[in-house]
Amino acid sequence: MSETQALEKLRDRADEISALLKVLSHPNRLLIACELMEGERSVSEIEQNTGVKQPGLSRELARLREQGLVSTTRESKAVFYRLADERLSDLVSALCVSCAEGKCIPPAFEQTYKASQAAKKNAAEFASVGRKAPARRSGRLRINPDPYRKD
Repeated sequence: MSETQALEKLRDRADEISALLKVLSHPNRLLIACELMEGERSVSEIEQNTGVKQPGLSRELARLREQGLVSTTRESKAVFYRLADERLSDLVSALCVSCAEGKCIPPAFEQTYKASQAAKKNAAEFASVGRKAPARRSGRLRINPDPYRKD
């Protein structure tokens, strides 16, 4: 296949691939997809394993279901989700280079993940000595209102 033919083939599927990447661009949806790579899961299992709280989880699962990427099975009151689109499993497999603690980690986040694990370990060791762990600072500056100002 020549380069021109390969480029034309890519152009034909670029919109499709771009739409799939847009759906996975949200971190919670990516976590859900990684969790469903391991097989069918109930909503409570997905919530427990990903750490995504129920209201947000329902919203993200609905978005994946609307796009036809996951399908459901209902058993009594429990709803089970599984990957319905082979493209999604192929894409998530391509994104995930290594799995730590059973969870897929995209290569772009692997270094950040390792650094956060090391920071957690250091904080635990520091706390075990009887000292307070240093407080994390957020990037936002919080300004309290002036208690003496009358509006």
